[in-house]
Amino acid sequence: MKRLKLFALGALLALASACTVIAPNVEVYSTLPADAAPRPVQITAASWMDGNSLAFQQRASELAALLAARGYTPGGNGAPLVATYSFETHEPVMRVRTRREPVYESHFTENSDGSTSSDRRLAGYRTVESETVVFPRIARLDIIERATGKKVYEATAHSESACKNSANIIRLLTEALAKDFPNPHEGAVTVSNDTAC
Repeated sequence: MKRLKLFALGALLALASACTVIAPNVEVYSTLPADAAPRPVQITAASWMDGNSLAFQQRASELAALLAARGYTPGGNGAPLVATYSFETHEPVMRVRTRREPVYESHFTENSDGSTSSDRRLAGYRTVESETVVFPRIARLDIIERATGKKVYEATAHSESACKNSANIIRLLTEALAKDFPNPHEGAVTVSNDTAC
């Protein structure tokens, strides 16, 4: 079994007001060979989700398009692969973040002509704390072979961001789940779109 851990560079990077960029933590386990022939896949909702909701149907449609782009076309009942897909947003939490800031001090020098000049010199660093409210979100994708019942793909994507647009973040988490499917991919998964938070 291949194990893939993609570590985030950050939960959310706002590069522009009209663009959302995230680099979520993603864990992928896969036994699907990279050179295997793609097969149709049926996408279903996790047992605790309402598979008939418009929200799920929209996200599942986007997932189907991502998989189809890699040759795994949508299939109904009887498809050789069955994908169980879910997503959720948790209650907002407060995170305390720290950063180092430089501290400068002024130095004065008396010149030969009697005038005084000054310059700023680095005296050290200080630690600054700030509180940020973030929204934890998670998306999961499990795929089994219908004939054997064996799980062949398992992926989880986590994100914590201050963005309140859950639909947009879940869309990006879904894209992260299917990034380079079914191949392993080392490094951070960075995904973006043109929708603002």
